[in-house]
Amino acid sequence: MKKLTFRTSKKLRNLAKATLEASEFKIGYPEKTTKTKSMFLVKDDGIYLMNSFTVKNGKTPLENDYVVYAWGYNPNTNEDIWEDSYEVSRDDFGESLELGEEWLVKIANGHSLYIWIDSDSYRMGLGG
Repeated sequence: MKKLTFRTSKKLRNLAKATLEASEFKIGYPEKTTKTKSMFLVKDDGIYLMNSFTVKNGKTPLENDYVVYAWGYNPNTNEDIWEDSYEVSRDDFGESLELGEEWLVKIANGHSLYIWIDSDSYRMGLGG
């Protein structure tokens, strides 16, 4: 099991705040939506969290600053990103993470988010 760390940062806090304010969220790849507050955990070029809500201004998540890399999994700062990401999962993925309002408030107020992940499951935790 690998541990992904999303350290508290302005980007993470802003993503949590924007998620709290949003009311409709995409669920994975099908064009379905839900009212359950969530973010996407993505592994492609690095491993990161991003918004699962529709952005009204037409900009991409990256342009809106809603992409938050796990510590050590940013392709801009890790020259071994492919190998390190491969150890987490051999395949690219996009997983919808349901986050309750209580957790989002804690993240927006400065808590870090931890995700322990293996090939068929994950669990999450918060840290101060």
